[in-house]
Amino acid sequence: MSRDDDPSLSEDMASHETQPSQETHTIDTTSVQNLLEQHKQNLKRRRRQRNEAIKVAHTARMEGLGKAYERAKTQYQETVRATQRPKLERLLHLIKKKREVKVSIDDCVSQKEAAFMGTVDKIMLAADARSAAME
Repeated sequence: MSRDDDPSLSEDMASHETQPSQETHTIDTTSVQNLLEQHKQNLKRRRRQRNEAIKVAHTARMEGLGKAYERAKTQYQETVRATQRPKLERLLHLIKKKREVKVSIDDCVSQKEAAFMGTVDKIMLAADARSAAME
């Protein structure tokens, strides 16, 4: 049985059944807008939480890297000191030895010069004595 066959149904009632009322339409729009707004707020909140979590993780990672860098730097410095210390001690020993040898050489030169001058003086005295004896 169709609507056209039933005389009790009027045109107004038929259109009323197929289209929602203005009030229901307003409520539906408002509820959809509210749901959309809630969804936006949830997205913003989740995005904020995600960004904060990323920032915290980044900060923690940077602190960890900073500590690892400091440990590596300290270890490197200790390694350099451990390898350089014997070299420096050897260098200082060689410098000290060089000074001792230089002082020893200077002493030998001074002794040779003194012996040479003594010999020259003796030769001069002997020459003077001969020339005095010849006169």
